[in-house]
Amino acid sequence: MKNALLGLVLLLAGSCFAQTTTPPTPPAPTTNGPFAVTAGVVTASVKGQSIVGTSLLGLLSVTPNFRIRDDNTLFSSKNAQQFLGGGEYSWLHLIKSSTLNKSIWDSYMYGEVGADRYTNSASVTTQHIGLEFGGGLRMDPTKTGNFSLTLIEVGLARLPSLSGGMVPVVRSSINWNFSSN
Repeated sequence: MKNALLGLVLLLAGSCFAQTTTPPTPPAPTTNGPFAVTAGVVTASVKGQSIVGTSLLGLLSVTPNFRIRDDNTLFSSKNAQQFLGGGEYSWLHLIKSSTLNKSIWDSYMYGEVGADRYTNSASVTTQHIGLEFGGGLRMDPTKTGNFSLTLIEVGLARLPSLSGGMVPVVRSSINWNFSSN
């Protein structure tokens, strides 16, 4: 009986060696934060005349340097609206000898494409494909990442509702960043 019990203990003891407990599964990383909302003023120069509009922009960070962008612009004096989407890439980190503090400054380039609408006086709406590309400079005076200013964003746009050719566009705005922390 002692031999049978000893044999059973040795048989079962072998299955207990080199076992580790399964570590708890860490929470999934948040890959799509932070989210930012930007509101500002935009101006376009069409045939020597400046047209002022409003802009509402949404940004969604995919990586620390790349953001998806949704740009909604209204030029009420021309009855024109743009609903553009695209991407934005921060490139200041590529310049190793830059003296700009990267926790305060952000320089970026962007490109976007989408719907460009025009409504005439008879309330007939036409829609075309519009596009815009350019670059900008943002400043975070608080160094917290929760608030920043787009000091200037300069671009070229192909917006059939405003003009048949390329139109220079300048934008300035206030940004609210909603972090996932």
